[in-house]
Amino acid sequence: MISSGLGYAGKDEKTGKEKFDKIYSIRVLDVEFGLSPQLMMVQWNHQIHLWLKYYIYNRTLVPGKRPGLMNNMAVFITSAFWHGFYPCYYMIFFFAAILSELAKDIYRSRILFRWIPHPLSSILASFLSMLMMNFIGVSFMLLTFEKGIRFSASVYHFVYITIVVMFVIFRFGGVTKRAAKLEKKIQEKAAAKASGGPNNIKKEK
Repeated sequence: MISSGLGYAGKDEKTGKEKFDKIYSIRVLDVEFGLSPQLMMVQWNHQIHLWLKYYIYNRTLVPGKRPGLMNNMAVFITSAFWHGFYPCYYMIFFFAAILSELAKDIYRSRILFRWIPHPLSSILASFLSMLMMNFIGVSFMLLTFEKGIRFSASVYHFVYITIVVMFVIFRFGGVTKRAAKLEKKIQEKAAAKASGGPNNIKKEK
């Protein structure tokens, strides 16, 4: 991209140095140290991500409805078809779609994890994301269903089980709703404190 000139984005206004990030394939640091599987997948093959976003994902959206698992699944299955016809492609991209949705739900529920110190929470998020992505990466390269199942069985299928169980808990167990209510309550308390107490809020109303 850089050698061809397609990545050239002019000069930085502050430093005066040339920029080569107009078109790029990967952001290495975001992939290696990303805090969510979703970020890692977006920055792994960025231009393909943009194509899938604009030509597949956006076209599956229904006006007035919040995007969900089916919209993501359409993107990942299309990507699997793009790669070829090995069974592991479809198995891995299926679970990657669920993992992506799980990452969104965990982010929406981040208020529930506020008790974890900030540096530790970032390290933990990066470690778990890399663990999941490495498992998916290895499975992706095994190609055949038999090899993929054998590899997964060697670690007791813990990644697949974790993804599905956590997704069900967060999506259908009311975790994200509980987190939203708690976050709203905390924000209301903060607003009341900033305005001098709940009496002032009542007067303003």
